[in-house]
Amino acid sequence: MDELLYETRDGIGFVTLNRPQARNALTFPMYEKLRQIALSAGDDRTLRAIVITGAGEKASPPAPTSPSSPNSARRRMRWPMRNASTAC
Repeated sequence: MDELLYETRDGIGFVTLNRPQARNALTFPMYEKLRQIALSAGDDRTLRAIVITGAGEKASPPAPTSPSSPNSARRRMRWPMRNASTAC
């Protein structure tokens, strides 16, 4: 079972976190796939928005805040951003 699903319809990208048994908590491979989606979305001029949702009935658990945890601010992934004035 894929932990992260992605599809586009009518200019909108849909990302589904697909780990309902773990309340859709993100794993490092999921972070990497989200990064790849964000990078490719920046080049797709037909894409107007990306919607992120989770499978099942539960939301993602909060990320640990301990400096030594894998999700600490020191280790968070840097996301590509594009200038809003050039996005149109």
